[in-house]
Amino acid sequence: LTFIIAGFGSVAIAAYGVGTQIFTMIIIPAMGFMMATSTIVGQNIGAGKFDRAEKTGKRSAQISAMGLVVASFLIYFFGENLAGFLVPNEPETTMMAAEFLKILSFGFAFLGIQQSFAGAVNGAGKTKWSMMVTVFFLWIFQIPFAYILSHYTSLGEKGFWLSFPIVNILGAVTMYFVFKKVKWSEAQIHH
Repeated sequence: LTFIIAGFGSVAIAAYGVGTQIFTMIIIPAMGFMMATSTIVGQNIGAGKFDRAEKTGKRSAQISAMGLVVASFLIYFFGENLAGFLVPNEPETTMMAAEFLKILSFGFAFLGIQQSFAGAVNGAGKTKWSMMVTVFFLWIFQIPFAYILSHYTSLGEKGFWLSFPIVNILGAVTMYFVFKKVKWSEAQIHH
């Protein structure tokens, strides 16, 4: 992805760096929800409480999405301030980073949903499915998609920025369908 954005110059690379630093702060709580959900789902399956295991996945997705909606609003409205803090005295980079953050913020809730459902699926012992969804969207889909949007449309670097929330939305929808396919009463934890 860095190679793709590099084609738009040093300001775009710097803006991408700022955006990914802030994105990392957002993804850490989402990954925490994924790990916690996986553990709680696994415990419920181990206890034979399959309905609770499924409800845990749904509730985790709801809570994670709500928390990340709040983060989205903060990033959307204060992204320029955050970017300015990370790259002081660089107004061009700050403005481009703020644009990236605004676009990026539209996918935060979906990232939380995706991570929570992935945790539930992992807790049900179906780790291959969540891995395949993650690998597909982050490697096989996003890289060419970001390239196409940024180089074969009039969007330029905005196309690159747009690839992030689009991938998060598609990943969340896909993980939801994977989650719905789990036969909870048949889920087992393998030792």
